[in-house]
Amino acid sequence: MAETTEPSSLDRVRELVAEVLELMPAEVLDDMRMHGHPRWDSLAQLDIILKLEEAFGLTIDDAIAAKLTTVAEMARHMGSAR
Repeated sequence: MAETTEPSSLDRVRELVAEVLELMPAEVLDDMRMHGHPRWDSLAQLDIILKLEEAFGLTIDDAIAAKLTTVAEMARHMGSAR
């Protein structure tokens, strides 16, 4: 029986950020941050947070969401929240 592997938290976050920013996942770097890309403004940030909540099946507190401003921070939080 074939084993299925889940994508890592970092890979999944990259996919979601890429989707929101209309980029290829390979273009999304770990140190990419809000306001560091022309398409990553406050509305895109809200969309990213909502997609993270949906994809990972959890609710992100507003105080924590405000601190999740890089791809790496998002992946770290999603990995520890699983």
